[in-house]
Amino acid sequence: MLSFRVGDLLAPLAERAQPNETGRVCRRDLRRYYWLLALALESAPPAEETTLRLVLARAEAALAEPTSDGDLTAALVGCLDLLPGWSALQLFALADRLESRLRTKGPLTTTADLGVRVSEGQVVRVGRGG
Repeated sequence: MLSFRVGDLLAPLAERAQPNETGRVCRRDLRRYYWLLALALESAPPAEETTLRLVLARAEAALAEPTSDGDLTAALVGCLDLLPGWSALQLFALADRLESRLRTKGPLTTTADLGVRVSEGQVVRVGRGG
């Protein structure tokens, strides 16, 4: 069972659900959200290996900030200059993938950990010595 305060989501949730339907509607919307993130990342344009290294460096720097709460959204949206063909949704999806990957499996070791197509089929090591 999951419980949370809807806060500023109360109005949009009230538009979508009767009071006795909120749990069902939240489950439906979360399924849609995760499906949309997966689709966005799968449809993202390929990236150069050097670009992915720069993206990862920015993500690592953001996580090292004392005020970091593990949310990489701002750091990855800030990578639009590195990934100009990517949409905001694709950057959100990449932030989600990185956050999830770091929570479940620890530090990234290759660009394959990102789930991003690498130009010319290259998978490179990232981080120290990478």
